[in-house]
Amino acid sequence: MRIVDGLLSRRDFLSVAMTAGAMSAAGIIVGSRAFPAEPELKNRLAGKIIKIKGDIRVNGNPIKAGIEVFDKDILTTGNKSQAWAILDNAIAAQFNQNTLVSIHGNIPPEANSLKGLELNLVSGSVLAQTRKFDKAEEYPFVVRTPVATAGVRGTTFYVEHMSPEKTYICACYKEVTFTPAANPGLAITKNVSKHTAYIINAPGDGNNEIFNPAGLIGHDDYEIEALRKALKKETGHDSEYPRREDSSY
Repeated sequence: MRIVDGLLSRRDFLSVAMTAGAMSAAGIIVGSRAFPAEPELKNRLAGKIIKIKGDIRVNGNPIKAGIEVFDKDILTTGNKSQAWAILDNAIAAQFNQNTLVSIHGNIPPEANSLKGLELNLVSGSVLAQTRKFDKAEEYPFVVRTPVATAGVRGTTFYVEHMSPEKTYICACYKEVTFTPAANPGLAITKNVSKHTAYIINAPGDGNNEIFNPAGLIGHDDYEIEALRKALKKETGHDSEYPRREDSSY
């Protein structure tokens, strides 16, 4: 795969989009939609891109802030580029530079809206924050990489796919389940009030430890507070993350 100036070429983008079966075996499914968007998916709204910086593309096409995104869309960010999105009226997400991610809704055939969300992160990183849910509400939200899965509920977290063998996951607040793709039985769940992070290693990378405790990488409390404000502004919902008044959105 070639990335030029932080962006996949069209040929490599299509190659990624067409290898869903192989990547599924590694614990990640990449949306197969390419150019143009399939009409039958247009009613499956996943969210909206609310802000961009730099070169942002959906299904290989350059976009502007304000566009809607749909189930199985593929978002890419270029070098020194970022995109902010509100997904399913429940999640604020910040996609950082050199990211390739596909969006998948847990959608019953008869439903018009999403019932949970899955992000399949091929490269790059995402910082995400969910709205506060009632105890009776069930809203599964999962971020997958080829190495690990972060499963969350009513929380804030950061995932970075660092290399083919390593994924970094930080539970920033509340509950996150860390699951290694190669051995789901070793999953651990952390319910935290401060940043708790691990680098998860794929088998055979030369590191005998699957979970390695790690420090703060790639995100901070100011970015999290900006997401909280964006979520509140765009949806009317607040999150459970403690407020910081010294950041802006």
